[in-house]
Amino acid sequence: MLVWLLFPVSLAGTATLHVSVPHAAGTTEDIAVPDGVGPCARDDGFVRCDTDVPIRFRWDGADDWTLSGVMVVAPGQTGRAFVLTAPREEDEQAAFLQALLDDVQVDRHEITRLRELTVYTSDWTPPYPTRAALQAHTALLRHRDAKVRREALEGLHPFVAGTSFDPTPREAPSPLYVEDLDALAMDPDVGVRKRLARILRDARPDIPRQDVARLLELLLQDPHAGVRRAAVVGLTGAVDRDAMTAEHAWSLVLARVPEPPPAGRAAANQLASLRSRLLREGTEVDVVAALELVLAHHPERAWRVWSTWKQELPVKEAWIRRLLDDTVGMDPVLVGHWQEHASDVLDRVVAEWTPERHPERADLLRRLRDAPAEPAADPSSAVSEGNPEEPAADDSLSGPPEAPPGP
Repeated sequence: MLVWLLFPVSLAGTATLHVSVPHAAGTTEDIAVPDGVGPCARDDGFVRCDTDVPIRFRWDGADDWTLSGVMVVAPGQTGRAFVLTAPREEDEQAAFLQALLDDVQVDRHEITRLRELTVYTSDWTPPYPTRAALQAHTALLRHRDAKVRREALEGLHPFVAGTSFDPTPREAPSPLYVEDLDALAMDPDVGVRKRLARILRDARPDIPRQDVARLLELLLQDPHAGVRRAAVVGLTGAVDRDAMTAEHAWSLVLARVPEPPPAGRAAANQLASLRSRLLREGTEVDVVAALELVLAHHPERAWRVWSTWKQELPVKEAWIRRLLDDTVGMDPVLVGHWQEHASDVLDRVVAEWTPERHPERADLLRRLRDAPAEPAADPSSAVSEGNPEEPAADDSLSGPPEAPPGP
């Protein structure tokens, strides 16, 4: 006969709570643990405690907030929780969102109200959700009306990606899972897919890097040019959070340059933005071929690409002629570079140039050649003199400003 003797086994380890604490509620210092547990390390988004037994975390801050989610965490495990507005008898936000879930015919007044209750802007902060409101909000991503899905995703943007008015620390967990993002990437509405690309550009760290890269590459194949443009712009963000190498991003961007605007033009701009990342990575790329591709398809953007990569590029007479004859931009920094490193080439081009189409540019070019050390500012310049790798204005993914929601 076999007799099993059972002895208590100590499974010591670290119990981690990945927690979202709104700035308005407090910090992770307000997350309490039982007496005798610890030591515990706390930072934005995490409470980590050494223990050999499961820990029950609880909220110890102001009474109008509550902790929701996985609150009992075993050694070696990670729980995911959110500090939310405490339940209340009259929860207008939750009631409206829950009613909208079953609303088949949504009118513009309801869309406006949805925006007021969920979308953060620079001058408007909606009410922070209760658990019921947050559950209804995420469920609206599956609403049959595309307008509702767009606004619902827009309202979740600061909870999933970094913005200038995030209500929680960047390290806080996102209320969306990878499966939710996969569904959004396949949404039939163009506006939803564009918003997803914007989110992926600045996705929070808890969204796995490999999934950020996979979804961006999927959106690069989207049939709509606006979605492809948004995905192209998002590639530099993917590089910055190590979701892909700068070399891989360069190859993806380069493949999009031949496309017509807006995707091809955005791709040309990203060739400039990737320079510092490629240099930091120590990767060499064929910049000459890249500039010639931009000159062939989006010559106006070649000012920016050449100016950013000027230390790695030669000064070619044919390139200068192409810019002067077929574009309306003028970059003082690049002209000064030509004057300093290939004045004979520049002199020859200017002597033979007949700028009937742009006489004012001829005057500006002469002034820049006479005083290259202090170039005159030109509002049509294709690149910022102070920071040549800043995205051009037309790379902004936001459309015309909307009237901010009000109470």
